[in-house]
Amino acid sequence: MFFKDKIKMVIPVFRGSKGEDPEVFLREYKRACIGTGLRTATEWLNFLLEFLEGTASFWFERQIEELKGSWNDITKALVKEFFVKNVYQNLMLELSQLKQGALESVRKYKERTMTLQNKLEGCLRAQGHEGTDPLFAGVNALVLEHFTIGLLSELRQQVRYEQVATFDEAMEVAKKKEMSMEEVP
Repeated sequence: MFFKDKIKMVIPVFRGSKGEDPEVFLREYKRACIGTGLRTATEWLNFLLEFLEGTASFWFERQIEELKGSWNDITKALVKEFFVKNVYQNLMLELSQLKQGALESVRKYKERTMTLQNKLEGCLRAQGHEGTDPLFAGVNALVLEHFTIGLLSELRQQVRYEQVATFDEAMEVAKKKEMSMEEVP
């Protein structure tokens, strides 16, 4: 506990909460260690748990001893665990706010939606999930739902009327409706 008291003002603890960046925490932690004379990875590792609280502390305790015995391995795992989760949460928030712009074509809106879906799936893969995992089906269902909700009113009504089951079907119905609206003089 002496070490933590000594550098308490220099470095915050890491809880693994939304908005915390594990890479920033580790950089500050390492800098504080070096500033107090602890210059080896073994020394950094010895005090790391003192600066982890809440979810991050519980996560650390669950790790296997070999992982906890290597500065490189434990820091990579910490970043993977908490950075990817924060990115995923931010992407889910972005998905929930997805809206087609008033002058945006269905094609452009679809591209933005697909980019977001690809990023979400990339986060799931980075956390070790496989494409067959039910989480991917859940993401696809959410993408379809938010794509539909975010469509311009006339397009959204048509997609709901058609009772589409997939993102591709929703996009096709929306494109057809968009083209029919452009044909009206």
